[in-house]
Amino acid sequence: MADYLFGQKSDYITFFGPPGAGKGTLAKKLQAMFPEIFSYLSSGDVFRKDAEKNADMNKLMKGSTFVGDQQAVNRIFEELRIMKSNDLYDPSKILLLDGMSRTIPQVGMLAQHFNLLKAVYVHATPDICVSRMMYGDGREEREQNNTVEKCMERIQKHNALTEPLKTHYSRELLLTIDNMQPLSSSFYDLVTGLEDILEPRKNY
Repeated sequence: MADYLFGQKSDYITFFGPPGAGKGTLAKKLQAMFPEIFSYLSSGDVFRKDAEKNADMNKLMKGSTFVGDQQAVNRIFEELRIMKSNDLYDPSKILLLDGMSRTIPQVGMLAQHFNLLKAVYVHATPDICVSRMMYGDGREEREQNNTVEKCMERIQKHNALTEPLKTHYSRELLLTIDNMQPLSSSFYDLVTGLEDILEPRKNY
């Protein structure tokens, strides 16, 4: 029998897209609406927390450099184990994984332990993302000590690395959300796009 992370393969939905697109806002809103169905984890939150304690990680994050694939996946697995031990993650629920996978190799690593149900690409143009990162807008918190140049650098590096994911996922798996429209409209599109996943799990 395969040695899965939690005894058997768990289900997950990945949210990906450029910094400032609003991935976390949509994913957290979905988890809050259906807490009996979803758990939530942000890879960005995990790495930012690590950067506060680790000088090397802090330097990496300030340089807008991505954590290596194996290191990133191992760290997320470690965080999920910690969450489970504290009753903050239930492997029987669908994990909403915000910000991972960022590369095709990460998709393969996660597939060893998780079933991917949907890949949600959250779209916003660079100018919108920069504005949200600089000033916030209700769906993205303002990030401290940002400049337009730093924001653009992060977006460009992210796009170069993650762009292949949009063609890697099958048409059935990929769900694209235009998050430049009102948040209520974006969230409606998200829930509608996940209806085939939600319906069998809803408690009526």
